[in-house]
Amino acid sequence: MFRSIALSGPAYTVVPYSAFAMEIEAGLLVASRIVDPGIERTLSFVWHEFSELSLSARAVKDVFRDLVQTMMQRNQMRGRLLLPGGAG
Repeated sequence: MFRSIALSGPAYTVVPYSAFAMEIEAGLLVASRIVDPGIERTLSFVWHEFSELSLSARAVKDVFRDLVQTMMQRNQMRGRLLLPGGAG
């Protein structure tokens, strides 16, 4: 619903850049970064440390990681990829 409202006229919404990346790139919408105060969120792929991920779960994790990297490279998502152990 918020998508149709934002696309139809004078309305504002606070969403991740990726929610409207195609529309922004096409010039249909304009995005402004919220800077004061800044907003940051961390999304995580989480599992129990003593549980081994199934083959399917590992595949989903790998696809998700690759998708996030691709979206960041294409400026469809802003952020950084954090790797296990604090690297990245």
